[in-house]
Amino acid sequence: MKKLILILVCVLSSYHFAAGQEAHDMNGNSLSIICSDGIGEGASVVFASAIASVIAAIFGAETHQELGWTPFLSLGYDHGFDGSRWCAGADAGFMHVGITDTDTGDKNHYYIGVLAAAGKYFYKPDGNCRLYGGLNLGAGAAGNETLDFFPAFQVNPIGMQLGSKRVSFVAELGFGYRGIVQMGLNIKL
Repeated sequence: MKKLILILVCVLSSYHFAAGQEAHDMNGNSLSIICSDGIGEGASVVFASAIASVIAAIFGAETHQELGWTPFLSLGYDHGFDGSRWCAGADAGFMHVGITDTDTGDKNHYYIGVLAAAGKYFYKPDGNCRLYGGLNLGAGAAGNETLDFFPAFQVNPIGMQLGSKRVSFVAELGFGYRGIVQMGLNIKL
């Protein structure tokens, strides 16, 4: 319930901030390559066992696990509309989580994949620093031998493209399947 309230506050504040601004031409297609911390809703399926081990260790039980993960890597496509601040597109991402038993050397590998529809609204679409907010909704799968499916979302109330409209650095803050902090490149096609 708290997550839903947080999401609603972010979306409503984004709308309020952008209300009344004139339309700009966001026409064109772009490709984004994003690397993020991976501390998000998709990884929580896997991190639950690691958290259980930490809690057990606090109460004196011995734990013999090491946790490691790759950053969440995603590839996104956006299409901007004529005379509008809106962009729509798709996002696909992947990450790997490994849990190693330090006593036996056994390794469990978990894979997380997500496919989502994406939308962005540009608060400030002009200049070399463009500010926007975004929302991605889709589905994800996590597991090793069997897959667990989950609804996937990413809410980024603040994002920034810094650089020319042709190639720019991207930084986003939010919550969801990608994690909290995301950085990468945006290339106009």
